[in-house]
Amino acid sequence: MERRTPWAWARSVAAGLLMLIVVVGGAVTWRLMSLVESELLSMQTPASGSAVVADVTGSRIVLVEGDLIDRGGVWGITGPNGYGQVTGVISAAEGRIERGFVALSGSIVPGDEVTFDPNAFPNDPREAHGMPFDEINVPGDLGVNPAWLIDGDSDTWVVFVHGRGRGGRAESLRSLPTYRKLGFPMLVITYRTDNAAEGSGARRSTWGLDEWRDLEAALDTARLRGARDFVLVGHDLGASIVAMFLHNSEAVSDIRAVVLDSAILDLNAMVDDLARDHGIPGFLAGLGKGISRIRYGLEWSELDQVGRAAEFDPSTPLLLLHGTGDAVSPLATAEAFAAALPAATLERFGGAMHGSLWNSQSVRYDDVLTDFFLTVLPELVRDDEVP
Repeated sequence: MERRTPWAWARSVAAGLLMLIVVVGGAVTWRLMSLVESELLSMQTPASGSAVVADVTGSRIVLVEGDLIDRGGVWGITGPNGYGQVTGVISAAEGRIERGFVALSGSIVPGDEVTFDPNAFPNDPREAHGMPFDEINVPGDLGVNPAWLIDGDSDTWVVFVHGRGRGGRAESLRSLPTYRKLGFPMLVITYRTDNAAEGSGARRSTWGLDEWRDLEAALDTARLRGARDFVLVGHDLGASIVAMFLHNSEAVSDIRAVVLDSAILDLNAMVDDLARDHGIPGFLAGLGKGISRIRYGLEWSELDQVGRAAEFDPSTPLLLLHGTGDAVSPLATAEAFAAALPAATLERFGGAMHGSLWNSQSVRYDDVLTDFFLTVLPELVRDDEVP
């Protein structure tokens, strides 16, 4: 039997190590792609937290056995037979939290397991606020996208673009009364990934690279109903859709102002953070992003709004609302964007988590919106100021 030389053994070991590196690298890269799909491209986000109702007495509720039960501010709670709203913490002792409470729909009773809802109001404008609305259809590239239409006195319309999560259009319910007081007609839209379950939409989000066309179609529909120009409001993913519209649409000259709440301004950086959180080395993260670009059609550089800040129209006022406790889209990214865009105003909400700025400071949130619009759209008059 022929003896193998040391060089032959070395070559065999090197080949084995190389194969191991390829296999492990491929597995890690595939892991990152799966994380990108499940955590960034899916429209579902985890529930905000749950609790058990120990007692309900008039305008007070006692919650136990759950997370977020001591989170301050205003939150909706959804039970098996009703919807309510919890307000400030009254007292806390040994895992029992007493809070203010308002029943909004059905009933919440002791023993119910309830889920916290950052949207804070149930279902639709009529049920949430007694606000009349019409359900209209907006023709899109991939099918019909439903929208809520709420009448107003102005020919400047507000168009809401929701973010990820189970709430969809309900994300707008928190601030609808403020916009209505200013006289805006409002169009709360859906887009292609909302229709995926019916087979007429896209299965994965492209973070505005495609969805901006659905926003443009909504504006076309609004013009047919009397809109002259627009205010765009985007939350989370919706902010990215608004940004891509501003980069790509020929209708950008019709935009009077923009509001971005908890904006995702650099998806590329979010993927880097995702990789780091899961212990994926930088060089494999780069490979995973390259493959994801091909597989999912994501142009990372186009989704970096900080790097593209100079491409926005400097004459369009832009209000950034961001929480200092945002663990999804760091405040530093919003600060860098605002510093690079002179038309941007950044309002920080101390301690607020991603997507729950209104919940943490509802009065201030509404005041900031009102002051912004009365400044940039001087023709507006609040309804409580009309003689």
